[in-house]
Amino acid sequence: MSHASTVPSDWVFDVTTQDFDQRVLVASHQQPIVVDFWAEWCGPCRALGPVLEKAVSALGGRVLLAKVNTDRSQDLAQRYRISGIPAVKAFHNGELVKEFVGAKDLRFVTEFFSSLAPSPAAKLLEQAAVAYLAGATDEARAHLLPLSTEGFAALSEERRAQARVLLAQVQLFSGAFAEIEPLLAPLDERSAEFDRAEIIRQVRAIFESVPDPAGEILVPSEDEQDPDLHYTAAIRLARRRSIAPAFEQLLWLIANRRKYRDDAAKKALLALFQLLGDHQDVYDARRRLQVLT
Repeated sequence: MSHASTVPSDWVFDVTTQDFDQRVLVASHQQPIVVDFWAEWCGPCRALGPVLEKAVSALGGRVLLAKVNTDRSQDLAQRYRISGIPAVKAFHNGELVKEFVGAKDLRFVTEFFSSLAPSPAAKLLEQAAVAYLAGATDEARAHLLPLSTEGFAALSEERRAQARVLLAQVQLFSGAFAEIEPLLAPLDERSAEFDRAEIIRQVRAIFESVPDPAGEILVPSEDEQDPDLHYTAAIRLARRRSIAPAFEQLLWLIANRRKYRDDAAKKALLALFQLLGDHQDVYDARRRLQVLT
């Protein structure tokens, strides 16, 4: 390496043509590995090297740094089409996943490394998102509550907003309506999550308009003509994330009692469409709504 490194040698190491495949491609199946293609004569390379090592150190070795001297391993430089240095390429699961060329500042490099190895807090957020999409509301909450007790401070600004909105959605379907506004209020209007926060508020108002006592939900048949029964059942089902049955009741109202509560069924249906997004039940209900309207 071009200077005395204070980073552990198993986090930052030199590789050549002979051991590149084993120490980078094979090893990247265990954790991401960033490769710094550099040369002794390259001034920007010498400037970037310590910055890369600081980023490695900050992540505690969750991402490793391999250094390739392009003068000594010209075939590797050709293999990866290195036309300018420093060239930095990230590998994960044996594949090139991310790269940049030229000297960069510490902020850029830190974000580059962090994107390859999410922090423990970011992993909790990802696990919560997966659980929520799978309908496991309690599991999603279990991942998010430890983050929220610290004000989501361990997350980046963007992910903090995502976590606030996701937890608000979880609380929405848990009936914890009082917990929603404190989560959403800090969001900046310029945030990418702000529009979603407004949808959550809209759906919360719809949910709050119908009491939801514990116990089994009475679902009226198609022959039942009382629109109140259909609407009440629809909202109670939606609150419990029984989405398809809720849509059935709302579509019945649109087909049979369109003017009920100033088109309340369609308004509720469209709000749920926006909230749920990419969901098979949404696709099916949208097609049926187009036929009805």
